[in-house]
Amino acid sequence: MDDHMKPDLSLAHLEHEHFHNRALEMFRSAISFGLEAIRTAALINGGSVIAGLAFIATLFESDRYIAVQLTLPVFGFAIGAMLSGFASCFAYFSQIFYSDAFNKVSLSYQYPYVDYGTAPAKRRKLAGDIFRALAVLSVALAYAAIVFGTYRAYLILYPS
Repeated sequence: MDDHMKPDLSLAHLEHEHFHNRALEMFRSAISFGLEAIRTAALINGGSVIAGLAFIATLFESDRYIAVQLTLPVFGFAIGAMLSGFASCFAYFSQIFYSDAFNKVSLSYQYPYVDYGTAPAKRRKLAGDIFRALAVLSVALAYAAIVFGTYRAYLILYPS
């Protein structure tokens, strides 16, 4: 057996600690960025729905045609707000699966000390990846709803 393959308890302990610290830091940064993206999309879409409905209600007496036309952009903003909510749920499930995958990683006192490739860890990581992709897609579509609603409202209010 090569020297680097012999059990080294202190090195194994350092590798285990490094693994836990790295995973914790990645978890914190991913959660932080993800929450900001979801909050921003929810805030813009939700605020646009409220402002749009108030504008439509005010405009309804004087120009009913434009007020009715503006319901489509407001509906787009509402869909974006709903997608932000879905993104939050998908992100939650993603983190559950990632956390479970983290708990299924095999730590040992033999080189390489941390085995990421156990079958249960791989399955849970795949489920986490799928829910993460759904969360990212939901946020991207929520931002697309902002663009759609803004563009449609612009075309209605400023026809060429």
